[in-house]
Amino acid sequence: MKKIIYSFLLISIFLILNGSSCIKKDEDPTEPESPKEENVIGTIGTMQTGTVKTNSGYQISVIPGVVPQNQNGQSANVTFSIETPVTPPKQVSGTTQLKGDYTKLGPEGFVFRWPVEVTFPFKNSTDPTELKLL
Repeated sequence: MKKIIYSFLLISIFLILNGSSCIKKDEDPTEPESPKEENVIGTIGTMQTGTVKTNSGYQISVIPGVVPQNQNGQSANVTFSIETPVTPPKQVSGTTQLKGDYTKLGPEGFVFRWPVEVTFPFKNSTDPTELKLL
């Protein structure tokens, strides 16, 4: 009788341990996440330091003087924008692998007095030396 109880206990423990290791996760890690839509707008003046950024890490930063003065020599304001994801202007070639979302930065066609700083997020597993902006 003891042998039957002992065998039953061992089989029960085996089934419990085996069953708990077979729990299926809710998420499939191989399935790509759908991109989250982000649209941010910020106004920065001639003599201001400013940053416009999204929650996911896209960012435009300027220092004082980057935004030129208006025609009358007075301080001017420029509206900066970040939109992601956006419809691609054209498909990437078959030899190129897309590592992020298409993003539109504004204003378009505006000439600044000095360069602005633009930050694009990327996954930690990505080698930054292999990234290119298209």
